[in-house]
Amino acid sequence: MICSLEARHVNHPHRVAALPKPRELVLAARCGLNVPVTVVSNSSHQVWAFANNSPAVVRKLFSCHVPDEAGRCLVGHTRLITDEDLTDLGQVALTAHQVQHYVDKTMDVRVVIVGDRIFPVAIYPLSQAATH
Repeated sequence: MICSLEARHVNHPHRVAALPKPRELVLAARCGLNVPVTVVSNSSHQVWAFANNSPAVVRKLFSCHVPDEAGRCLVGHTRLITDEDLTDLGQVALTAHQVQHYVDKTMDVRVVIVGDRIFPVAIYPLSQAATH
């Protein structure tokens, strides 16, 4: 429905859909940015081997539009894969998973561009305010 509106969009649905996370990594590397070593797979063996041969890895969702049993949208966060997670990877076969080397950081940065104005925002995910 949003696509049918002849209006200005902040995040036009066609542009957002055109940049899935694996493509973003390729574009970032082409721009000269460092990107973490990444595996996209639905092979539990490949995910297990990657995680066991890396100091620390995270899993990232391809989308935050994951419904719960009541149909509400859940927010999916990037999180460290634990040893406990690696004991049962049976559900990995159900869909592709993105697993990356963990990157230690103090903040995330998001940039919103509206017309010729740029709005950078720093997010401190490990701050006390973010964890509560």
